[in-house]
This record gives sequence, C-alpha cells and structure tokens, in this order.
Amino acid sequence: MSCGGQPYDLTQTVLTGVSTPTLQTWLTQAQAALQSLMMGQQAVTVTVTGGGQHREVSFNKSNQPQLVLWIKTLQAQLGLIRQPRRPIWTRF
Repeated sequence: MSCGGQPYDLTQTVLTGVSTPTLQTWLTQAQAALQSLMMGQQAVTVTVTGGGQHREVSFNKSNQPQLVLWIKTLQAQLGLIRQPRRPIWTRF
C-alpha cells in the first residue's frame, strides 16, 4: 500500500509523539466512558489534557462505534493490540 508514491508507515500516526503515560491516561478515560455508555448512561464526557491542550469530548449511544475506534487506536499506539497484517499473495 502506498500514499502519494511513498510506502505507508504504520509507525507514523496522529498519536506519534504523545507520551506513553498520556496515552495510558486517555485509554483509561475512554474505557471508563465506554463502560458508562454500556451501563445505560445517556452521555459521557471525556476530558483530554496534555501537551498544553485541554479538550472535552462527549459521547452518547449513537457515536459509541467512534469511541470503540478511539480505544482501538490508543491500544494500537501503546502496542497492546497488533495492526492487522496484509495477506501474502504468491504469484506463480
């Protein structure tokens, strides 16, 4: 896979450069938000602070898949889950 003629680099993500403790904090907050949504709360607000920025993001049942994707993104950046591998094709 390539982008603009250059090979795609899985090590360069939007989270590249964020410290591990910050990523772990964000992951814990996101997982707690998902738990609250799963238990029936209507909306959950996650506060993200780091790198001199402060941001609040609200999630509700309708955007639960986005929260799950955010959790998976954080887990992948932390090395907790592996990126899916592409199939190996053999040409004869």
